[in-house]
Amino acid sequence: MKKLLLSACVVLSTTLPSFCQVKDFKTIDNGGTGPYKAIAASEATLPQHVVYRPKDMTGAAKANGPLPVIAFGNGGCFNSSIETERMLSDIASHGYVIIAIGPLVKNGVQDRTSTPASMLTDAINWVSRTNNKDYKGNVDTNRIAVMGHSCGGAQTMFVSADPRVKTSVLFNAGMGDMKMAGADRTSLSKLHHPILYMIGGPTDIAYKNAELDYERIQHVPVSIANLDVGHAGTFAKEYGGAFSGMAKDWLDWQLKGRNEKSTMFLADSAKLTSGWQIRSKNFVSTSAKTAAMDSLLRSFVDQGKVSCVAAFVAKGGKTLYHNAQGYKDLERKTPASPQDYYILFSQTKAVTTVAFMTLVERGLVKVDDPVSKYFPGIPDSVVIAVENGNYKTRPVKTPMTFAHLMSHSSGIGAGLAGQLRRAAARPGGATAGGQRTADASMNARYLKDDMLALAKYPLGFDPGSEWNYHVSTNMLAYMVEVISGKPLRQYVKETILGPLEMNDTDWYFEPGRLARFVKAYSYADGKLEAASNRYSEGTVSPVQTYCEGAIGLNGPIADYAKFCQMLLNKGEWNGRRILKPETVTLMTTVNQLPEQNGGGKGFQFGLGFELYNAQKKPVPEVSNTAFAWGGLYGTEYIIDPENDMIALFYLNMPKRDRLYPVFLSKAYQLFK
Repeated sequence: MKKLLLSACVVLSTTLPSFCQVKDFKTIDNGGTGPYKAIAASEATLPQHVVYRPKDMTGAAKANGPLPVIAFGNGGCFNSSIETERMLSDIASHGYVIIAIGPLVKNGVQDRTSTPASMLTDAINWVSRTNNKDYKGNVDTNRIAVMGHSCGGAQTMFVSADPRVKTSVLFNAGMGDMKMAGADRTSLSKLHHPILYMIGGPTDIAYKNAELDYERIQHVPVSIANLDVGHAGTFAKEYGGAFSGMAKDWLDWQLKGRNEKSTMFLADSAKLTSGWQIRSKNFVSTSAKTAAMDSLLRSFVDQGKVSCVAAFVAKGGKTLYHNAQGYKDLERKTPASPQDYYILFSQTKAVTTVAFMTLVERGLVKVDDPVSKYFPGIPDSVVIAVENGNYKTRPVKTPMTFAHLMSHSSGIGAGLAGQLRRAAARPGGATAGGQRTADASMNARYLKDDMLALAKYPLGFDPGSEWNYHVSTNMLAYMVEVISGKPLRQYVKETILGPLEMNDTDWYFEPGRLARFVKAYSYADGKLEAASNRYSEGTVSPVQTYCEGAIGLNGPIADYAKFCQMLLNKGEWNGRRILKPETVTLMTTVNQLPEQNGGGKGFQFGLGFELYNAQKKPVPEVSNTAFAWGGLYGTEYIIDPENDMIALFYLNMPKRDRLYPVFLSKAYQLFK
């Protein structure tokens, strides 16, 4: 009998991963109207809730990126979501995971036992921590909403203070002057994100309270949508009726960045649409401007200059734009998503530099310390002549410091020394051991191996006398490993990626994540042509030990935006401090290069970043306080303190038109 049960589980898992962890399930309205047929499932480790989700979680995540999560509270605060299950199932079929209070109901009988609002928090905690393979890697716990009907709306209001929540939806609910489920009118002041009220018109018993809430909320964006159907909404209709469609539009906008859905809520004041009366306030008035940005990016696609493009703009910590256009796979016509992965190449350098500066703040090293103090084998001579494979050197005039490594003025791999290194190197690129610099050893299993080999060559110039790009950050990364006593990947995850919740950014991934990457294309001779995907393929190699500090990170645009926002905030993000303000100021305001250098007229570089100034900036709108860098395949970012903004622009194209300045000018127009 045990053998038969095991066989049954194996068969089920071929169509539904980890299905043996599902105690029971049912299908509602044939799985909904969306592309991912939904089920209502009872999970073995979450028996007091029901999960409305795509049946094939992995397939939905591969096609759509990790799925946003919604915690749902029921009418009457009851222990059953049967009244709203048609809506919840339909929303799930469009690529959402909804965890509702109360166990799965298959007999049609509603459990009217009262439940606490904390069960919504329990749902969020469960999906954030579970090791269930259906959910881990397939859900995006950076995109969480809470929703609730009637008393469940009060539960929603109570839990909305949770910093993990990105938006809230109250169905037929409002606090007014009452107290319910731990919430009251003071809960409104704790809101920190956009909120939608969906009300059943004047006959809805929640109508007056919702109107009072709408008038009282002054500090966050709020919309109220009225449809004259009463307190029961349209939940009993097939697929949840009109309430389901309106909620999905809001969620697509707020959680998936589909800005075209904002028109429903922002286009006109007191707008009447298919019986809905909709009002909104406190939104940054950029709907026309974001539409113009959509149009600009779409024009790059329509002109055949890019396969796909992603962009992100934030002002004062508020996201003004986050969207993608085009196709991540042209041949298969797979639509691009803001959650797609990009190869970041040299955007890795800033992360490595910040990692090193955390060691400085811990008192383990100083910026102006000689590197030889920690690595006695570092070169201390400069090559002056090369002939027939032999070379002559002289002693350095100044010892190499960590400031030289962070500003690419160390002399490592430069000039004649670089020629010697490249002549002896095997071809580079992405290998079975991950992404590698062009002249890196193909046999190096660890970064240490490559850096010890590099240190055998002299310098190309005296430290601090010139600028020569790239490999210095690899030596800096090796020093992070030496000083911290930990592998670079581990230390960066512990000090930066983890605290900033950059959960999708890494050097390596499991094979299933390869589908998250956009395909590489080049623009040449007026047309797009497929390029090699060896760099993305290198991220799923079986050997995952070699991690460079100069290149190697990959991930979605919103992840790196958190890193940029942290720097704009002088080292802090979401209450978590990565660096002290004075450290960020040192890194981003002090030019480390001589006036005449290999970067050209006006080129300045701090510790990890180019520093824009009156002589050199990408577009006139950029302030003289801005700092930036980018990646080989067209990923770009800028952090502009004077304008209190960040902007990111992502391509995956080795050859391309110079489209970034066009985007950047438009980005500044979003708030001017």
